[in-house]
Amino acid sequence: MRFPGPGRPRCPRDAGRADRRPVVLREQATTQLQHLRHRGNVEEALRLGTEICHRYEETYGKHHPHALSPAVNLAITYRLLGNAAAAQYTDAVALAQLTEGLGATHPSTLVCRTNLASDHYALGDAADALRLDTETLRGFREVFDTDHPSTLACAANLAMDLRAVGRVEEAEALHGDTHNRLLRMGSGHPAVAQAFDWDHRADCDIDPMPL
Repeated sequence: MRFPGPGRPRCPRDAGRADRRPVVLREQATTQLQHLRHRGNVEEALRLGTEICHRYEETYGKHHPHALSPAVNLAITYRLLGNAAAAQYTDAVALAQLTEGLGATHPSTLVCRTNLASDHYALGDAADALRLDTETLRGFREVFDTDHPSTLACAANLAMDLRAVGRVEEAEALHGDTHNRLLRMGSGHPAVAQAFDWDHRADCDIDPMPL
C-alpha cells in the first residue's frame, strides 16, 4: 500500500527542473519496488531500494525527509527478506528524524511508525507493536478520519496486535469493523484484500506529498 510522503523540498538553486525530477523518479521507483515485492522478486527490490536510498542521500543529505522516505520503503524489503532487525533499526532511526523534522502527526511519521510496529511484531514483540499501533491509529484518526485507507490499514494491524497479546474479543471486534469499512470502498481497493487475511500486515510505502 502506498501512502503520502513529505513532498518536494524547497531548493533555492535551480528550483525548477532539478527539483522536480527526483520526485517523479521516486514515484516511479516506488511503484516498481511494489511490483517487484508482489512478484516475489525481493532481492531485486533490495538492490533497487538500496540504490534509491543512496541517490537521495547524495542529493538531499542523509537526514532530509526525501532521503528518509526511501529508507522507510527499504525497511519493508528487509522485513520481507526475514531481516526484521535491520528493518527495525532503519525504521527507528527514520522515525526519530521524521518526528523531529516533520512532527509526530505528519503522515510520513505516522506511516513510519506503522512500519516500525510491524518490525516489532515480526520480531515477536507484540506488546510494543500494540503500543506503537495504538498511538499511530490515534494520530491517523486526528489527521485524516476513521474511514481513510491509512487509518484502516493501521486498524487492521492493531487488530493483529490485540489478538497476539490475547485480547481476542477486542481484536475480533476491531477486525470486523475495519473489514466492513474497507468493503465500503469497493473490492478494487488494495487495502480490502489485506483485511480478509488475519496474517497479513499492511506494508506502507511513502509517496511524495506537499508539506
